[in-house]
Amino acid sequence: MVPYGGSQMVEKPDLTPDPDAVSAEEALATSIGVINPFALAEVKLGKTVEWDNNVESHLLMSETLDSKYDDLFDPSRNTTLFAGMRFDDNSGTLETIESDT
Repeated sequence: MVPYGGSQMVEKPDLTPDPDAVSAEEALATSIGVINPFALAEVKLGKTVEWDNNVESHLLMSETLDSKYDDLFDPSRNTTLFAGMRFDDNSGTLETIESDT
């Protein structure tokens, strides 16, 4: 235990590296980029929106992006957020769609 402000004591954090942690190189190799749904909805609406994490905001985003809110973030649904990618049902992975140009 170590002192934390006044007389309060807290446990010292364990700073031992996690042997199962993904390296920065591995994370970059497996990272995908998806469209920011808030920015996309604002572009489609033509105005900025005060987004709150509530039902009304979820409904507005769903209506604007023509998808159920929960489906927007599911790569297997092939929503607008995953433009340029396709979900492979067999492998359970996202694949980049190669452009013909």
